[in-house]
Amino acid sequence: MAGISEVSQDSQAMCDTTIVGKGATDYFFDRDGVATIIPLELPVLDISPDTVQEINSRWPEDFVTGVYRSVFPADATTTVTEITFVDGDGETLAAAVEGIDFGVNDILAGFTAVDFGALIGQGYIRSEPDSASEQTGPFSSYLWLFEKATSPGSPVENASRNLALFKLVVVQKVSADGEHASLVYQRII
Repeated sequence: MAGISEVSQDSQAMCDTTIVGKGATDYFFDRDGVATIIPLELPVLDISPDTVQEINSRWPEDFVTGVYRSVFPADATTTVTEITFVDGDGETLAAAVEGIDFGVNDILAGFTAVDFGALIGQGYIRSEPDSASEQTGPFSSYLWLFEKATSPGSPVENASRNLALFKLVVVQKVSADGEHASLVYQRII
């Protein structure tokens, strides 16, 4: 059973999503002109082939691997050997392809990280939510992400964003020395 402080932290993080979501929407609507799509391809957890990450200049976003380096390392020989993503009921999220579990490639291709520096620096939010920098050991306790989406009637694919918040719920040590771990993140928003 979750402790009072953990429930309080989760509640605060969920409340913060309203402020961050409004700030991100205002940021988007204040950007005129053409969106610049910036790709990045690099190895993560020895997954082959490399997944191409893309960010859109009209959103306050960054590459997931740039913001959450300890969670998504370049190779599995560092610390993290596996990441599982579950829903609010603890069931493994399903990928776009039926029958396939949702995994790291789905996060890297379908999500971007919230760029709090851009939101704060340009006055869209006052400060970074406490949960954005909270750590469990070397790992981020929360992943603040934008899920890419296509608006109905839009000719542009993945031009819209929905705020997503994942919470670290399990760190399973997989080596005797404790240096390698398997992580489980639960989507709470």
